[in-house]
Amino acid sequence: ADGKWSKVRQSFPSLSSQAKIITSPSFRVHMDSPTVPKGFRTDGTYVINPDKECMFYIIASSRPGASGGYSITMVCYDETLERYPWLAPPADVKPGNYGKFGWEDFFSALPEAMKSQGTLSENLEQMFLQEVPEFYDALDKEIFTSARVNRRITWLQMSAKDGKNVTYSTEDGLVALIGDAAHAMTPSMGEGCNT
Repeated sequence: ADGKWSKVRQSFPSLSSQAKIITSPSFRVHMDSPTVPKGFRTDGTYVINPDKECMFYIIASSRPGASGGYSITMVCYDETLERYPWLAPPADVKPGNYGKFGWEDFFSALPEAMKSQGTLSENLEQMFLQEVPEFYDALDKEIFTSARVNRRITWLQMSAKDGKNVTYSTEDGLVALIGDAAHAMTPSMGEGCNT
């Protein structure tokens, strides 16, 4: 069981000394629209690129199934915060706190600087109107009330000490296989509801 917060790995110094949690220099803002933006197709994905100075891009994709609608994700680089500091995502989850916040471990209801949902939706609406006016005109304005800012993505980087190879066993060669680690699958398949 070598998930990012693995208690098994952490209990063996020879394993935990090889692991380091790396944080991505980007984050995302996600919104759900109950309707398809005007002029958009329901069988494709769109990428909207505003001016380079904005340091973000938008992925718009139809949601399959009976619910329909559109999923809108704004991928922001850390440099986006220089222009829009109110978008700052919540602080990273520390290993000892993982799981304490439920779904908010990965999603945040509001950025740290926001006092109310109305403020986030109003700021996003103004941002879209200014930076991507044609896309803004195509949207159902209710979408902004669904906005959620995600924490920065983290991953586990394994590296060995000088002159050694990364090992996934203890010093005496023992290996523990638990849960998703016990059967063949790609790493992303162990992210819940995928097996």
